[in-house]
Amino acid sequence: MRFDLVNFTNIDNEDFVGKWGGEEYVIKAGETKPFPAFLVEHFTKHLVNKILIRDKVENYQDPVLREPLERQIKGEIVFEKQEEKIESEGERVKKEVEKSQKEFEELEELKKQQLREKRIEALKKARAIKAQKQKKE
Repeated sequence: MRFDLVNFTNIDNEDFVGKWGGEEYVIKAGETKPFPAFLVEHFTKHLVNKILIRDKVENYQDPVLREPLERQIKGEIVFEKQEEKIESEGERVKKEVEKSQKEFEELEELKKQQLREKRIEALKKARAIKAQKQKKE
């Protein structure tokens, strides 16, 4: 997972529609859902704005008014992101070279096996011809 998942609780008595990247996320009144942490921050800001503006709070940007609501909305991390191993160009090339070498070795082994089989067939034919000649004599 690329992001921490954090619980978001709609503390309002109305459904909340969070928007991000052209997508809408509906969180029903009183419902808690996990979202990536950056979405929780974004949605929290808008839900707090919605509540305070609807309640006609004059200075709705005042942190003293906002922080208690934000604490109720933002929950705990429910799933921590897992570190992704980022390969360097050198590591990717090394893996590709190793893969190519292995495939090459497998093809070379297959060629050797096919050559052995052809030699065995040729030897069998030569023996069969020799045996026929000996029968005729």
